[in-house]
Parts: sequence; C-alpha cells; structure tokens
Amino acid sequence: MNYDKSEIFNVNITGHSMFPILNKKDVVVVKHSDIYQRGDIVVFDYGEKVHIIHRILYCGRNSQYYCKGDNAFRIEIISEENILGKVIFVKKDNSILTLPVAADKFINLSLAVNREFLNNHCNLRKTMKSIVYKEYIKERDFLAWSILGKLF
Repeated sequence: MNYDKSEIFNVNITGHSMFPILNKKDVVVVKHSDIYQRGDIVVFDYGEKVHIIHRILYCGRNSQYYCKGDNAFRIEIISEENILGKVIFVKKDNSILTLPVAADKFINLSLAVNREFLNNHCNLRKTMKSIVYKEYIKERDFLAWSILGKLF
C-alpha cells in the first residue's frame, strides 16, 4: 500500500481477528503517528501485499512492537517501519465511532492468552477451555460493548 504519511486513509475490514470490535464490512479510518503505544490498534504490512489490523500489546527494544488480534492467539513481532498508521475511528453501518482505550488488565490478559496458547503447543481447544481465556473473553466483550453499545 503506497500512501502519504500526512494523509488519512480508510481500510475495509475483511477478516475476524479483531472481532467483536471490528467486523467484516466495517471501515477503519487510519492516520500515521509519530508515536505508537501499548493498546493502539494499528495497520501494518505483513509480507507482500498483506495488511493486518491488530492491537499493540508490548513495545519492545529497537522499535519492535508485539501485536495480536483481539480474536486471535498468536503474536506478530513487527518493526515500526511496517506500521502504516493507527486506527482513529471505525465506521459501522451509518455511524462513526471512536475506539475505547484498552485497559491494562485487558492487554495483560491478551498476553496471557498467547502464553497459554504456546504452553498448550498451539492447541486452540485446550486454550479456549482455560480459565485465563474465559476471563479474557469477558474483558474483550466488555470492551467491545463500550463501543458497540453506542449503536443501540
């Protein structure tokens, strides 16, 4: 994706890795930032012609960011040069909504789900039965309701 860092651009959601906050047919409004931080939802290049929208869970050394979808188990480690921008709004149906700030508890649980997934040798079923995953889902759904509840 070629873009001018000074421009705001739209990205159509096609996957489910950020469900329930972002859904297929939603459109996110993205803007480049000079600073990316824990909790930001970002769009980044991931391989050739692939763009992913995930949440930053951890900012590492050498401008590395650890990202994971809210509905995913695996973490991607990306460099700042791969980030195209930060999601600033989401368009759902005929509404434009701001995204809620993710609490530290939610982000820590997201990291814990990844650890549980790895400890379970990438076994989704076993991970989804874990206490940490069930607690994570409660927090994720609460966060989603804080935005989606505005539509009703």
